[in-house]
Amino acid sequence: MMWWSNGSGYGMGWAGWVLMALAMIALWGVIIVGLLALFRPRRSDRSELRGTTALQLLDERYARGEIDDDEYHSRRKALDRSNHRHESR
Repeated sequence: MMWWSNGSGYGMGWAGWVLMALAMIALWGVIIVGLLALFRPRRSDRSELRGTTALQLLDERYARGEIDDDEYHSRRKALDRSNHRHESR
């Protein structure tokens, strides 16, 4: 006996199909939102840089040893020239 067939009255019917489709859409929505949240950069990383000036970032890189003396001084001069141009406007 095929108790799952629509002919005997025990089938899922149209309401069951609609609910199953909505559940599938909800499942994929949760999966997509979860993946986006997992791979999205944290906002705290961006907010830490907002108050930081270019000169502070340059000083931090020099202190960590990422750049040498010559590069530090040349970039510092470039920043000073840039600041003087912006102040004269």
